[in-house]
Amino acid sequence: MTYYDLMMSANRKLDNGDITLGEYEEMIEPLKREIEPERKKGKWIEKEGYDGDVYYDCSVCGNSWTTIDGTPWDNGMNYCPNCGAEMEVEG
Repeated sequence: MTYYDLMMSANRKLDNGDITLGEYEEMIEPLKREIEPERKKGKWIEKEGYDGDVYYDCSVCGNSWTTIDGTPWDNGMNYCPNCGAEMEVEG
């Protein structure tokens, strides 16, 4: 049986009312871990450019990002748009 078959079986059971949403989540959690690669974790590193503007580097891929107003956290940038790393919340 493939992962797809197992997911479809869980979906059918949920749709038919044979299991609760909680039971469904328990059934598919191991499948999600197998299918989805673990997301890298990173943080925004604040830097200042030669012109005095502030920009932010992703600690995972190194790409730089600027925001028009506020910080990446203020703008909901919880993931790097380039590599998809999950960003730590500013402490």
